[in-house]
This record gives sequence, structure tokens and C-alpha cells, in this order.
Amino acid sequence: MTLRYGWGAAVLLPVLALAAMIGMTWQDAGLDMAGGIGLLREALVLAAPILGGAVVGILLALWRRA
Repeated sequence: MTLRYGWGAAVLLPVLALAAMIGMTWQDAGLDMAGGIGLLREALVLAAPILGGAVVGILLALWRRA
């Protein structure tokens, strides 16, 4: 995806998926603001390796392209 559409589109997909998952879980659980912030924090901690891997993959694709 990075080679075809660029790094912006490639990083947008996992970020949007994470945001959608957090939003749907927050709504489904009926959390208040404090519970929602806790959910957001946990989701970001658990998703950090995935987002980090996406960034590394994008950087490798850009490095191989140059």
C-alpha cells in the first residue's frame, strides 16, 4: 500500500481502524468519560506494537524505494 498510495494512506488505515474500535467499544459499553479515557489508554498501549510495526514497514518501504 505504501508503494502505491504513499505513507500517509498506509498509516491512515491502522489509525482509523483503532479509532473505530475504540469508539464502538466505548459506545457499546456505555462508559462515562473516565471509563472511556481508561479504555482509550489501554487500547493505545495494546495497539502500540501494531502501529509501530506499521510505521517500521512504511519506513522500510520508503527506504527500499529510494
